[in-house]
Amino acid sequence: MRIEAIEISQHEGDTLYFRTEHPETGEDRVAQLREAIENGTEFTAEDLLGRVLTVHPDNIDSWEQRSVEDSAL
Repeated sequence: MRIEAIEISQHEGDTLYFRTEHPETGEDRVAQLREAIENGTEFTAEDLLGRVLTVHPDNIDSWEQRSVEDSAL
């Protein structure tokens, strides 16, 4: 199953995947990530595996919104 996700590549080499919308509230996580980067604050959300992860903007090498295969994660 393909879903829209945020792919975040970190400087350490880790790549993280988050849903673009909160599954229950529908909150826009892309907007939340942009706001976190602009303000230099941490971004915390559940990744596609259900883990709650926190990413600091200083650790982000790049990010993009794209369609990913959910089962491949």
